[in-house]
Amino acid sequence: MISGSGYPEIPKSEFYGTTWDERYAFLSAASECPDIRLADALRTTVYSLVLKTPPEHYNDQYSPPAIEWRAELDRAMRSWAARFHLADVEWVIPMAWNAINTWTVLRNEGNSNPFKWVHLYAKVPKFTWPVWAGLNVSEADYRTYAENEFHRALEEYIAANNEARAKEPNLEMRDGYNPVAVRYTWTALRICLHWSYADIAELFPGPEGVSEQAVRVMVARICQRIGLPKPNLRASRKRP
Repeated sequence: MISGSGYPEIPKSEFYGTTWDERYAFLSAASECPDIRLADALRTTVYSLVLKTPPEHYNDQYSPPAIEWRAELDRAMRSWAARFHLADVEWVIPMAWNAINTWTVLRNEGNSNPFKWVHLYAKVPKFTWPVWAGLNVSEADYRTYAENEFHRALEEYIAANNEARAKEPNLEMRDGYNPVAVRYTWTALRICLHWSYADIAELFPGPEGVSEQAVRVMVARICQRIGLPKPNLRASRKRP
């Protein structure tokens, strides 16, 4: 495994599970966004070097070629992070090394986003089938009871999902982004490319429009929750 594993305890997030989940959401959005392609850049600049690991690294890790290779790998990783204005974010490089390890173990050189994140609108309950007990309980009676219990749990889970989904903004998003992930795309465009809030709002208009202020507020909240630098208004620039 490549160095960089071992992470501090991740605190609970106010909105979307854990801060760990939200960090993955940000990196995943930056990877899926066609204007950023964070994971693709990691693959071509860092993982490509991992695939060329010199034999000296395995035979003698203290040999000059092995030491130079590790130094080159470290420079490539830091350059990748700096390219997207993430070099000073303490958790980005460790999570990137974890992605490299994932590719290394799975030998996946195809179209893969190692930061893939799926938003769960409601906690998935663990359903336990009721015990069929009692000499006087027929199979038909037990089957009816068990099916009723299952459908009750199913309806509760669906209701919880529908309630959470109803709270999300009804946005028409570019390239199929869902209403939660799009917020992390806003944040990724702001942090990684320094796009202006006006340009981000224009890119994701939605049926009723998204205001520049709404984008500004949500980006600031996400940055605060997951430990990204406060968006610098003076650093913003128009998208290409």
